[in-house]
Amino acid sequence: MATIKKLIKIQGYTGLYFNDQHNIFDTKEVSVSQINKKVKPPYIIFSRFYDNKKSVYQKYTITNNAKTTKRILDEISAERKMKQIEKSFGARKEAKILNDIFYDWIEYKKNQISQEHYQNNIYFYEEYIKNKIGKYKANDINTRQIQTIVNSILKEGKAPRTAKTVKDILSPTFKHGIKNKYCQNNPAEDVKIPKFDNQRYFTIEEEQAKKLYDIIMNYPDITIRGIFIFLLHGRRKKEVLRLKWENINISQKLYFLEDFKNKSRKNQIFPLSDIQIEILENIGIKKTGYIFVKEDGNPYKDIRWHWDKIRKQLDFYIKLHDLRHLIGFIAVNQGVPLKAISKTLGHSNTQITERYSNVSIDMVRETLDTVFDTIEHADMHNISKNKKLEQLKALFPDKSNEELIKVLEILS
Repeated sequence: MATIKKLIKIQGYTGLYFNDQHNIFDTKEVSVSQINKKVKPPYIIFSRFYDNKKSVYQKYTITNNAKTTKRILDEISAERKMKQIEKSFGARKEAKILNDIFYDWIEYKKNQISQEHYQNNIYFYEEYIKNKIGKYKANDINTRQIQTIVNSILKEGKAPRTAKTVKDILSPTFKHGIKNKYCQNNPAEDVKIPKFDNQRYFTIEEEQAKKLYDIIMNYPDITIRGIFIFLLHGRRKKEVLRLKWENINISQKLYFLEDFKNKSRKNQIFPLSDIQIEILENIGIKKTGYIFVKEDGNPYKDIRWHWDKIRKQLDFYIKLHDLRHLIGFIAVNQGVPLKAISKTLGHSNTQITERYSNVSIDMVRETLDTVFDTIEHADMHNISKNKKLEQLKALFPDKSNEELIKVLEILS
């Protein structure tokens, strides 16, 4: 290729330059109209594109006026774009449809996320995305199409967090496609999701906690009772149902969760309370196998029927997962340090509390003792509270119960 003497950028055309070898212009940029006025064929245009991050220049010699300057530049610009795409994606990289990129991405992530998360992503994609834009080439999908899916989910009355899952799945899918040169852009990044409060709030009165505790502790099916007792100790449902005897150390009063059995993806060790040890002994301690099994020897996969049975005996609404929140709620209200609560619940980060890396097993044990002592003595606390209320009523007969209760709260 001939030596490039002086290149001047052409306004309105990315990567196109006029070769001003005769010093016609004294500027860094030149417009199409300026070229028309001052330049006659033959003249040279260069286009620049990148090949493995290295600049490559293509020379075009214009020998006549058969086409307008704008027409010539448009054609060179189009050819440049095609060459840039070819160089960027390579001869063997063919633009893929979204379905192919998603399944390629989710298989890549399979060993980095929980089995439940993996299956949920596939279910959501096939439920809300696959039949709408899955067969389109990824390069042809735009933000508006994805936004339409989000808007339709919201229009159906589903929660904003459900709509947000569209973006949460598609954005990394397109990033995976770009990284592997299956597509060029990520249209999911600009999708708008309405702001929503993702915080879960939980509250319960001491007498309600006591009633729930008593129902669980007296549940007739001993295996199911054991499941609920472990849930009361802050474990997640799947963690409990997957628990094996190999995870239990009775002599040291400890049990552990392997990383693939818990949400935080880390090995975790927890103390066994006296309540947990007693229920394990009642079930019958073994060396191997699942702890909470049915009569046929297979582990429980669902306990909704039993939970519904318990909930019917309550005069307040509570979700199964709230058994986990209950321990944190009571501990907070009893002044237990947040580090200890976080460790007790097995949180993997400190968005809920703060760093707890130095919290010991003994502190977790103390947290559990505080919580269950509070629940077990809830009746005594209420008796004391009622007695104080009666004393205040005798002193201030003209005051209402509501006013006197507020006074008790301030004094306590």
